[in-house]
Amino acid sequence: MTLQEFTYLINLIDADNKRTRDAYRLGIDLSEFSENAEAAIDCLLKHVFDEFQYETLSWWMYEKDFGRKSDVTMEDADGNEVCRTIEELHEYLFADITLCE
Repeated sequence: MTLQEFTYLINLIDADNKRTRDAYRLGIDLSEFSENAEAAIDCLLKHVFDEFQYETLSWWMYEKDFGRKSDVTMEDADGNEVCRTIEELHEYLFADITLCE
């Protein structure tokens, strides 16, 4: 998966999550309407990535808030911070594999 394709997909997921959060702040709960789509996306991601990659991606999207939280970090074995940006996440996830190409 190229960086451009990966960025496009992650941005779609981020935009959908933002829309759902914004609606919730206005008192509109869209979770029941998006449950099936979220489950389908989750299932597809689990088939594309191995367990470690999937957990890393989920962490980056939901704990690190799509890279926006600078105080939430991950370090490699040498103590260097990794996955600060979507580009670094892509490099980290796809370092030794080629998928969907």
